[in-house]
Amino acid sequence: MSASNVFFLVNLIGGIAVLGGYAYYLAVNPEHRAFLWGGVPGEWQPYIVVSMFVAAAGYLWFFAYIVFSSGDSITPLRGLFDMKIIIGLVALFLLMASLWIPLTMNMIVSHDETRWFSVQFVLWGAAIAAILITVCVITSTNVENPIQHWFAVAGIGYLTFHCTVLDAILWVSKFSLP
Repeated sequence: MSASNVFFLVNLIGGIAVLGGYAYYLAVNPEHRAFLWGGVPGEWQPYIVVSMFVAAAGYLWFFAYIVFSSGDSITPLRGLFDMKIIIGLVALFLLMASLWIPLTMNMIVSHDETRWFSVQFVLWGAAIAAILITVCVITSTNVENPIQHWFAVAGIGYLTFHCTVLDAILWVSKFSLP
């Protein structure tokens, strides 16, 4: 199976886990939805929601670049690795992203602050995986279309900004249990 096909499958499974988890936990815990903001000021929330959509669009651009353009040709980290490293990092990113809402909702519902470490761990795990993916894409060789490549860098770069600055740093610093 080609690298781009494996990448597609990892994203299909991981995407279902992330989005399905959000849908499930938000549907079964409607009374706790607002607590997911965890102390982020209300006036900041619309900007963060817009950022979520921009980050998702950036990820989709990166995804399309790998699947439809260069997934079988680029070699990350100046040719030291093949696409397997990006596939592994994306799997790690999606795993961490899929664990955030069940861990956070469980902590909110149970009022168990001992779960706070796990929540922070998955946010930082997702952020670090995103940083490493970005580095891999930036440093890739065998790039067939430089313009598409730099759009993919911008897309995954924005996702990395959102996950690192807005989720792992800002949200964690503002979070408090209700």
